[in-house]
Amino acid sequence: MSEDEEAVELDHVEWYVDDDGTEFFHHAGHRYELGEDGYAYDAGPVGDATSSGADQAPMGPDADATTEMPVAAAPTTQLPAASAGDDGAGDGTVRISTDDNGGGSQMASVVAPPQGVDRSSAAGNGHREPGDVMLRIRGLRSGYGNLPVLHGVDFDIERGSTAVLLGLNGAGKTTTATNICGSLGVWDGSIELDGQDIAGWGIKKSVDAGVVMVPEGRRVFPDLSVERNLQIGAWQQRKDTDWVAQQREQVLEYFPRLRERLAQKAGTLSGGEQQMLAIARGLMAKPRLLIIDEASMGLAPVIVSQVFSIIEQINEDGVTVLMIEQNVGALDVADVAIVMEQGTIIRELHGEELSDRALVSQTLMG
Repeated sequence: MSEDEEAVELDHVEWYVDDDGTEFFHHAGHRYELGEDGYAYDAGPVGDATSSGADQAPMGPDADATTEMPVAAAPTTQLPAASAGDDGAGDGTVRISTDDNGGGSQMASVVAPPQGVDRSSAAGNGHREPGDVMLRIRGLRSGYGNLPVLHGVDFDIERGSTAVLLGLNGAGKTTTATNICGSLGVWDGSIELDGQDIAGWGIKKSVDAGVVMVPEGRRVFPDLSVERNLQIGAWQQRKDTDWVAQQREQVLEYFPRLRERLAQKAGTLSGGEQQMLAIARGLMAKPRLLIIDEASMGLAPVIVSQVFSIIEQINEDGVTVLMIEQNVGALDVADVAIVMEQGTIIRELHGEELSDRALVSQTLMG
């Protein structure tokens, strides 16, 4: 932490939710919104067009009483240590590290599990049996503002499988993913995780249940080291030091190039290395269902192949994976392809169909 930064501790922070499902809290005249990656970002001063919602009702006891966050005003700010005697019960405390002039982009990681969510079954529980459905979506309708995007989406993902949600730009793939992880409100339909409808959950509760999304665009913290990015990903699990150490080692086995660059700032990595770091950080959050949005975007074919191979290994080690892709090369590591077009599912591909490129092209292009 630099000399012009000071630590601020807030007690009993009240969380709110917009009509579109955006979760946020207010501090020092600013609004902090929870992003799809599980971190809260400064959305600007309260009262701006982009930071409305001060009159919304609180989200309820889960968000208000079980939230504890580290927040950094600048990517170089170190994460605060857990307070002595902290038993993880959640006291509504938000810790913010802010500079004196109020500048800089701020972030926060949600750590306390909401009521009724059991995370004892973590990554590595994904041994699959036929018909063992982990995620079931029925009649999903959603969109942005008054613009509908999804028009009744139905599909299942089996536990321990790798599914690819495949489609062209504008098909509704990312909208579906953000509905699953809780960052976009559902208009209608159901999203069931292990038989429990999670359509009304927000990001905090979804992440604590093991639904982790690696967003499109390789969103690493560029001024933080690779090591620090991994620590941020593991913040929710920080009390389980043995698991964090073991998972860190596993992640570095998946991505040996990151081991060579642990002290290097993430912003200086190549595009492929940043994508690896984004996936690695997601794995440090202890996912049961890992959603990876456009892992291949902007990468050279040889790097794409490496990334897909690593994703295949992650799945073989027990993590259920949902890949959001336009790249048909992802089908090489898939158990099922779910093809989207204009907000609906038009076909599922299984077995030998996945390697039939003529069939895949015909399905995508119509």
